[in-house]
Amino acid sequence: AIASAQPTPDQAVQAKQLWEEGRKLAAAGKYQQACDEFTKSYALDPAVGTELNLGDCQEHLGHLAIAYHLFEDAAKKDSDADRVKYARGRADALTDKLATAVVKLRDASTVGLVLKVGGQLVPPAAEVKAPVDPGTVQVEVDVAGRPPETRTQPAKAGETVTFDFTAPPPAP
Repeated sequence: AIASAQPTPDQAVQAKQLWEEGRKLAAAGKYQQACDEFTKSYALDPAVGTELNLGDCQEHLGHLAIAYHLFEDAAKKDSDADRVKYARGRADALTDKLATAVVKLRDASTVGLVLKVGGQLVPPAAEVKAPVDPGTVQVEVDVAGRPPETRTQPAKAGETVTFDFTAPPPAP
């Protein structure tokens, strides 16, 4: 079992104030400011309700892949069946609006390998599938001692694009 740190009473109070301010800003359609408040609240107290509100904000800002990940994560963490259903429904509703990036890595177990797909850190594996926002998709592979590799491809909603990094790295 993994124990998560509980916020101090002061942090919990501050997180709730930030959450309430975020809700007011979102209701007023000020989604960037609302996202900022929810992000600060979540840093102090990683509550599932805050994560769901942050996902909603990100969706309104057009950051669909981030919203999808937030909804998916909330669904996995929550024990309330109604909220799990809500979070899964929100994630599922975004699926057709996203593209999928498939990244193939030569040696995913390389110590220090950092993989970013669409600007998000992703755990390396031999093959990674990640939902991404449509448009220009960028994949970055960075390994200490080697020049970083960055590749981009256009992707439309519902489309899958593949980034193949299985070839040996160029000689220095």
